Amino acid sequence: MKRVSIIFSTILLLTSSCSKNEDEIFEGKSLKASYVFSPGGSVSQINYKNNGNGFKGTQNITSFNSVNDNVRIGDEISLTMVGTNRPVGNFSIRLNINGKQVKEVSSSGSDLNLNLDYKVSETDFE
Repeated sequence: MKRVSIIFSTILLLTSSCSKNEDEIFEGKSLKASYVFSPGGSVSQINYKNNGNGFKGTQNITSFNSVNDNVRIGDEISLTMVGTNRPVGNFSIRLNINGKQVKEVSSSGSDLNLNLDYKVSETDFE
């Protein structure tokens, strides 16, 4: 009987140590992210902010611009682009995480205010 109890306790210990939830698996890990702004030739102001790590900035651009960051699960990313004149090309913001595009917003040219908001989740780490 004592032997069965020891075996059962060992099995419980092994299964409980192997059943981590996804937050624990990815805890402390970060991925590369890029914020890609394409103003289509329009003079534009871009703003980027990651509430998770405090990374933020503002720039004035007239051509393609990419900003690199590191993101973790739960980070809230906010990207904006405001154009001052009608673009002649692609007017868009893209968010790439770990080399994959996860979200894009664009305008046909009449709307010169773009906003992209995104919360990093476990699926971005798969």
